[in-house]
Formats: sequence, structure tokens, C-alpha cells
Amino acid sequence: MRTLYIISVTTAEYKPATVLNTFLRRSGVSKGTKGCCYEGGCGTCLATITAYEPLLKTYVKYTVNSCLYELYACDGTEIVTIEGLGDPTHGLHPIQERLANHDGAQCGFCSPSQVLNMYG
Repeated sequence: MRTLYIISVTTAEYKPATVLNTFLRRSGVSKGTKGCCYEGGCGTCLATITAYEPLLKTYVKYTVNSCLYELYACDGTEIVTIEGLGDPTHGLHPIQERLANHDGAQCGFCSPSQVLNMYG
């Protein structure tokens, strides 16, 4: 599984209002993470984040709408996009295999986010 680590982001690189989706798409990290409504309603922009929760003293994995999640909130987190789960060349994630083998995709536009929602 390929993951993306964002260790530090400075204001010189990105404006404070930059959202994770803009970063993922413009930097070329993820083309499978779509942008559609930019209101958090459609779910085509999902990404999975693993972050340390100091109150729980453990790492917690959760799925976020990358069109609403600010890039600066990703500092020090692990981010997994659909490309990080698997691909035909290196092997699919079991969720991706099941979706493909049981005709779970229709047009395919929202399939990456469906997989990430089940994963996260």
C-alpha cells in the first residue's frame, strides 16, 4: 500500500484556505480523488487519514471529505488515497477486488470513494 505523508506545510507553499483535494489533484498525487460539489455532499473526494489522538494516546483512522478538509490540518498525518490501496499492476485491495468481481461499479466515477469509505 502506497501512502502519502505530509510532514510540514508552510504558508509560503500553499495559501491558508487550501483544501486537501486541491493539493492532491494539483500536485498529481491523486487523480482518483475527485472534486465535484465542493460542499461535502457527493462524497467523490474521500481520503483516509490516520492521525495521532493525544487524548486516546493512539492512532485513529478516519475518512474525510478532502474538498472541505484544510491542508494544514494534515500536518503530520498519514493520508491514503485510492491509488494507495492497490492497483492492477501491484495487486488490488480486497475491497477493490470484491467491487470488481461482483459488478459493484456502474460508471466508475464514484467507485474510488465507495472503496475508501468502506476502507476507512
